[in-house]
Amino acid sequence: MGTNALPYLLRMVARKDSSAILRLRAWAGKGSIVRRWWIPTHYIDRMRGAAGIEALGGEAAPAAPELIRMLNDEQTEYPAALGLGAIGPPAIPLLVQTLNNRTAWIRMGAVQALNFMHGAEAEIPDLLRCLDDSDPGVREGAAIALGDMRKQPDRVVPKLMERLADPNSSVRADAALAIGLFEAQARRAVPKLRELQNDSSAEVRQQATIALEKAGVVSTNQ
Repeated sequence: MGTNALPYLLRMVARKDSSAILRLRAWAGKGSIVRRWWIPTHYIDRMRGAAGIEALGGEAAPAAPELIRMLNDEQTEYPAALGLGAIGPPAIPLLVQTLNNRTAWIRMGAVQALNFMHGAEAEIPDLLRCLDDSDPGVREGAAIALGDMRKQPDRVVPKLMERLADPNSSVRADAALAIGLFEAQARRAVPKLRELQNDSSAEVRQQATIALEKAGVVSTNQ
């Protein structure tokens, strides 16, 4: 069907579960005798819709505005980001514009979509700016995206190092993780990473140690 399938695929991605179903699944996840997989949801439909858009790739560009709108909902954000990532460069202008949205959840989705593209190196300046976002989730997403890209270490690693002092422990951990992905090019961060081996957060300490190992440094905590 080609692009003729887009309206159907978008409807699949947009399918949401009722609040009652979500409450029941949350209850089932707390040790209830009711197993979560007994409770049907539209998750599979959403992911199948995203897979269809991925198959179309750049040809699905007309769907980008609607997928951007779907970033505003917890249920549709992930499949929408997958779809936008698969569309690739045609979706970048809308995603960059979305990084300025007042809603943190939407900004997080845009960062995730850029990461899914695996080739949005030109957007590194925008992702670096997101490292200073007011929302910790956006800062986390930007750190992970920049680490996954492994590009422009002379520019990116120093900025990631600033996040090693972030007040949010998850951001510190993901910044360390991202720095470690640069391996030998991360050695300028070694002193800061060693400091984090004494962090109050176990997750941060673990990621700092892993980053040191990836950088080829003996990471014993002394």
